[in-house]
Amino acid sequence: MFGPRRAAPLFTAARRPLLLLHAGLHKTGTTALQEALAVQQQALLGQGVLFVRAGRPVSAAGQHNLAWQLMRDRRYHSAWGTIDEAAREIAAHGGHAIISAEDFETFLDRPEIFAPLTRHPALAGHEIALLVYLREPCAYLRSLYLELTQAGIAEEARLVIAQILAAGHFDLREWRFQFDYARLAARLRRGFPGRVVLRDYQALVGGSSLADFRHVTGLRLDEFDDKRLNIARAPGDALRDFYAARLALPLTPRSWRRSRRSPPLWANRRPGFLRPASPSWRRASARPGGPCAASASGAIGRCRRQRRGRG
Repeated sequence: MFGPRRAAPLFTAARRPLLLLHAGLHKTGTTALQEALAVQQQALLGQGVLFVRAGRPVSAAGQHNLAWQLMRDRRYHSAWGTIDEAAREIAAHGGHAIISAEDFETFLDRPEIFAPLTRHPALAGHEIALLVYLREPCAYLRSLYLELTQAGIAEEARLVIAQILAAGHFDLREWRFQFDYARLAARLRRGFPGRVVLRDYQALVGGSSLADFRHVTGLRLDEFDDKRLNIARAPGDALRDFYAARLALPLTPRSWRRSRRSPPLWANRRPGFLRPASPSWRRASARPGGPCAASASGAIGRCRRQRRGRG
């Protein structure tokens, strides 16, 4: 199910038309990969692979609307394409297809939610595969938290960390962000109706998500300039947005100067939080059950060993 270390590329190994679901995670180069696939969709068709059109919101390259439909997200809009429309589009194509949406991450630990898509009658003749890139949890949390300040996050960092340590994930509105990779892999192994491929974001073939995607799928894709996509947020900008969300008021120049002189609420006695993988966070999260105890490479390695044990 999880495949050997040097497995054949997905589309090469498929015996029937393959539907590949790319599920992020967030902050693993997903937006750049989606843009590359959208720009080169005609070249993909020349290789017999459809990058599905249904489910793409206006000005977005990924099929986010399909994930939003499955997770009953308030952003779902039927005019952007539904699961039924995507399934009919794939069936009419008759060959391989790709769907990419990082919001699939929300229910990766509940793979039965994929059923309306993976078990759609129009796709009965297709193989299904799920591709997930896992990022080292400490680096993932730092990058994600800074990014979420744009979405109005007002939870202090200590509370976010406490939830992750207790539950293995962090919930915000409709979203769920996964950090317990060992548990996630086990649930996908039991519940996802197809092949699951987990990739380590810290060990990408070719040094980029696009190059690694080419390696995993066997597709021919040109390099894509992703330097302006999802640039990591500056802590100062994130701090300004955090205080505005926390106070539920726009910051005036005076209040902004005052907040910059105060200890940031999000740090909350964890001044190392804004630095990559601070020692205090590593010690806390590496304890049994902590997210760093289940790194991307560790989860992938355990899945390979379990697969060999069953064989």
